[in-house]
Amino acid sequence: MRPGARIAVAGGLIAVGLGVPLAFMWVSGHAAAAAEHDKILAEPVAMARAAAERIAKRVALELADLAEREGARPYYQWQSVIVDPRGLYEGEAVVPSPLAEGPTEPLVLSHFQIDDKGVVTSPEVNEAEGAPAAKEDATRRLGSLRAALAGRRAEPVLAPDKTPVVVPQVASQPVQSRAGNRREDALGNANEPLGLQEELVQVANAEPSSLVPQQIQVQQLSNADYRKNANAPEVFSRIQQNRKSPVSEPVAVGQVTVRIGPFEWESLALDGHEVIAASRAIQTPDAPKRQGFVVDPERLATLLLDGERTGTVVAADAPPAAAAVEVGVPLPGLAKAIAVALPEAAATESMADVPLADFRLRSILLTAFAALAAAAIFLLVVQAERMLERRQRFAAAAAHELRTPLAGLRMYAEMLAHGLGKPEKQQVYAERLASEAARLGRVVANVLDFTRLERKSLAVHASPQDVAVAVEDIVRKLEPSLVAAGASLVFVRPTGPALARIDGDALAQILGNLVDNAEKYGRAAKDRTITVTVSEPMNGTVEVRVSDRGPGLPNAKRLFRPFTRGAPKDGPAGLGLGLALARALARAQGGELVAGDCKVGAELILRLAA
Repeated sequence: MRPGARIAVAGGLIAVGLGVPLAFMWVSGHAAAAAEHDKILAEPVAMARAAAERIAKRVALELADLAEREGARPYYQWQSVIVDPRGLYEGEAVVPSPLAEGPTEPLVLSHFQIDDKGVVTSPEVNEAEGAPAAKEDATRRLGSLRAALAGRRAEPVLAPDKTPVVVPQVASQPVQSRAGNRREDALGNANEPLGLQEELVQVANAEPSSLVPQQIQVQQLSNADYRKNANAPEVFSRIQQNRKSPVSEPVAVGQVTVRIGPFEWESLALDGHEVIAASRAIQTPDAPKRQGFVVDPERLATLLLDGERTGTVVAADAPPAAAAVEVGVPLPGLAKAIAVALPEAAATESMADVPLADFRLRSILLTAFAALAAAAIFLLVVQAERMLERRQRFAAAAAHELRTPLAGLRMYAEMLAHGLGKPEKQQVYAERLASEAARLGRVVANVLDFTRLERKSLAVHASPQDVAVAVEDIVRKLEPSLVAAGASLVFVRPTGPALARIDGDALAQILGNLVDNAEKYGRAAKDRTITVTVSEPMNGTVEVRVSDRGPGLPNAKRLFRPFTRGAPKDGPAGLGLGLALARALARAQGGELVAGDCKVGAELILRLAA
């Protein structure tokens, strides 16, 4: 497989190996965060709904109990004065109704009664002639009730359309009051027997789940007791004015039946505010009436509290507010709902966004870390592939570089050994052997030094020396091989000594590589002169310049990297290590190797610390 293909396959495997887990983590994590987000948003709604349900149940039970207790009252207590059937006296005698001083139930604001002509009265206000003035608040409430009930008339109570179940009641039944924690009988007195017979008739088709029993009461009184209560206001007026009662016809003997309907819940607009009320139809032998009571809004408000939450009574058919949860109050005929406000939407949304924000932040950080790790792994793979390719090229170049001087060594050695060639050129053959051996030595030295360079173990031993003397000695040793290759070497020394800290062997290797490169890459030039110049010490630096008349240095910065060569593929063979090793050796001596700027050919400058 080609190196590029291997890199592509490695990159694909890395992308799949990291991409699939990241995608799975993102999908599953986002689903979990979204579920937590929805849970946080739903929790306040659930809590508000639970509070609304508790409040609605409490209100429904309290109102149902209230209707049951008020339904147990005799119908005639809605008058301001009554004749108690239990009284042990003869003649005309009236007493105030138990409701004359106001409601006995904490949840009741006021009582009212409507006759068949639409006249609204209250047991708190005695409007009979000669009666004392009522309390101001009772008079005001009666005025408000008349305004709210204007146009209403009492209607007859219809008999049930199915055979009722008759439950005879011969004694009073105690009624438990939740609001006042009292026990009282139907007349408002504790555990005293009734002086009348009461029967409860339950309608067969009533809703069994209703919290308010749909029932019709049938109260049977003696004709005398009924007439006494019917005429109680007139009797009160006569007593107040000390008038004698007119001669009346004897009262017929027998029973009178009064049919009392169940309480029905409704809403009234009282003094500009909507309140809850309940009323029932009364059918007497004389005329129908309608009796009821109004629920006190302030007392009802105490039932709307649930811890730190407060409910509100609203119309059930009204569109719910965006920031409230509504639960209806299950009372027949009362289309009301309990609304409980939700927490501030912005705060809830802010809290709900926390899991998603945390998940996104963690996902971004994890994805970034995974991407960096994948990029690092991919770079390592690319680097490994490049190193493999370089080593392969290095092996091929090294084989070529070693084969050439070895071939020369073998040829000249065989000529000398077998006495081939001209006898007068034996010295030349020996010099060629020395030149090829030196070249082979430089190749081996470069390979060894590169190995030490990779291991970070390349070291030199510098000492103060005259650079001009050292360079001149090196040039003299290099000159025979250059001349044999068709090049010429010119050395330019300074007028005086040029002292610097150098390592003689390292300097020899640097100049050998530079001169060898100048010879190889300048073979096509007309002028193959190579100039080595040692400058005068200046600003604490001694410079050694190696220049030629060749094609120059293309992209000089890259040429100092290992295995990088400036020649085309068909150019002179080489390992691509010469300049990289030369710069490393220069820096090891505290110097630097850079490319010079010259118009013709190439120039490399070795700077040494003076």
